[in-house]
Amino acid sequence: MATPAEILEDALADAAALAPPPVVIIGNGPVGMRAARELLDRLPSTAIVIYGDEQHEPYNRVRLSSWLAGEVDWSELAQPLDVPDGARVEQRVGYRVASIDREAKRITETGGRIQAYSKLILATGSTPFVPGIPGTDLDGVYTFRDLDD
Repeated sequence: MATPAEILEDALADAAALAPPPVVIIGNGPVGMRAARELLDRLPSTAIVIYGDEQHEPYNRVRLSSWLAGEVDWSELAQPLDVPDGARVEQRVGYRVASIDREAKRITETGGRIQAYSKLILATGSTPFVPGIPGTDLDGVYTFRDLDD
């Protein structure tokens, strides 16, 4: 005979299997975090999984220059997601998405983990544009897009 805890665990597993897959957001920069906030405000019962391939918690890349210049401190750069109690939000910081299978509605992480999705939001930003100015290919010339730069 099953214990009450085992019955509860089975019921929760069954409920999770019936729940629609989460909305997956690839990118935890300003746009990805704004999308997550809007989803939480408008559809608070929606499950959300947010991917950010950097090893850092979400921060505002737009303000990196100000941070580097000492005009703002980390608290003004960081943009943690305020997750209300009971919200189903998972932030996968330091995880890179390797592939998207649109037909099966799932993504695969570089480590092989598969995540199904109901909707997919790509908020991956951009690659820095380097103009064709002589010298941009020299040692000591860098692009500046993230904390690692």
